Amino acid sequence: MPSHGRVSSALAGLRVLILRSPEQAGELADRLESEGASVTAIGVITVLPVAPTPSIRALIDTLPAHNWVIFTSGNTIRALQEIAGEPLFQTLRQGRVKVAAIGSSTAAILSRLNFRVELVPSSESSAGLIKSLAARLPGSVALPQSDLAGS
Repeated sequence: MPSHGRVSSALAGLRVLILRSPEQAGELADRLESEGASVTAIGVITVLPVAPTPSIRALIDTLPAHNWVIFTSGNTIRALQEIAGEPLFQTLRQGRVKVAAIGSSTAAILSRLNFRVELVPSSESSAGLIKSLAARLPGSVALPQSDLAGS
């Protein structure tokens, strides 16, 4: 908030509820608050650790063989990091696999982990990603995601 204590913004005085955990709402909450909104962040889902099942291990083992790996959320990145660790990420960074992110927040997480993100669609959605990726195929694509993820 400006130091003079007064915000002249369309958001000044509004109360905004963000349905994400406070850790995941950070940047959005900060931006809203800087415009004068009063922000509350409440997590409505709990992300649990993923057990390294044989099917997940098989997916991880095949990731470096694909032309593209698409990351749809920070939760997916964290889960892969917990299960496979840094060796998988080093392999993906050094190999021929291109990395796509569904949106700028996911791309920012990947960039902080030293990934070169080749594709972030201008329309941050599954449809936008498919449209952007279609022009860059043929090739195989890996899409690691939760079994609860939307289609």
